[in-house]
Amino acid sequence: MKKVVEQNIRSLHEEVIACRKELFNLRLNALVGQVKDASQYGKLRKRIARAKTAMTVITMKQSS
Repeated sequence: MKKVVEQNIRSLHEEVIACRKELFNLRLNALVGQVKDASQYGKLRKRIARAKTAMTVITMKQSS
């Protein structure tokens, strides 16, 4: 978690966007039946949540 918190807001925001795109593509592939690893859904959602949490922590530290 410390590694994620050390990143800046911009890079975290870019990571969230990239993960959301990847999640969207994974869902599209699921409709076609091309999903090889269904555990990727949870992994991507967790990465998004970690990045958003780190963004909140950084914002709170900057505002105090």
